[in-house]
Amino acid sequence: MSFDSSVNVYYVLAEIIIMLLQLYDKQTPPFSRSTLHNINTEGILYEPTVVSSPGFSSENDVYKIGNMTRDEKNDKLLEVLLSRTNAERQSIVHNYQKLFNKSILLEISDINMRSMKLFIQDMLTDTSMLLADELNKAMKTSDLQLVTSILIDFWGDEFNQVESVYRIYSNESIWQHINNSFGVTVKNIFTVYSYDKET
Repeated sequence: MSFDSSVNVYYVLAEIIIMLLQLYDKQTPPFSRSTLHNINTEGILYEPTVVSSPGFSSENDVYKIGNMTRDEKNDKLLEVLLSRTNAERQSIVHNYQKLFNKSILLEISDINMRSMKLFIQDMLTDTSMLLADELNKAMKTSDLQLVTSILIDFWGDEFNQVESVYRIYSNESIWQHINNSFGVTVKNIFTVYSYDKET
């Protein structure tokens, strides 16, 4: 290993350590991933406002959506979906498809509102799949800073969920992809970091 390449490795390691230390210095608000946010033409940022729903019934929500008038559907559909957790939204989508034999996306009347359709489509897609896709795209750029910023943003058991669906987007596991793209040293640092976050 030449002097230049070892300096480069130390520079990368220093960047990762600084990013990790900064993570502990500031509170990260929920839903902070800017690439997954959707902003409408008026600049309004849409964020889920999840309400506690102990008596949740996807069938009730499906019937509520199905009984709305055409004029009510855009606003009311968003209101219903934004107030549910991701798992509850998945259940609503599944039951809507089963009951009405069509996608809930067809309930959006204004086809020109492409960003709103994409927003709803993202909401109805499992978050771990969105994050796995985002991580895979970042890995393909070989931009270590971008990959690091995505990985350190995971909380709770999100990493395990993303890891389990990552192979949909890549023929390698996350760890193999990191190892092949950035080397074993970076992979080991990420492995230790992801283990520390889980414990």
